[in-house]
Amino acid sequence: MGDSLRDSFASREFGLVENCLIIKEEYHQRVEAKVWEIVETHPTIAAIRNGEAVTDLQLVALERTLR
Repeated sequence: MGDSLRDSFASREFGLVENCLIIKEEYHQRVEAKVWEIVETHPTIAAIRNGEAVTDLQLVALERTLR
């Protein structure tokens, strides 16, 4: 293995997610992007943001989305 490739691996943190080796920073970025997508598009969050009342069914739908 070349020095630059070895340095690239040495400077990253790895972990396991569902038995797959992942680079933690890349995984963190993907999760953060997904959370922001939900915040920007989910109708229940939009209702809360607009000060509207939300129903139990809307909260359950949000909970299912976040699982």
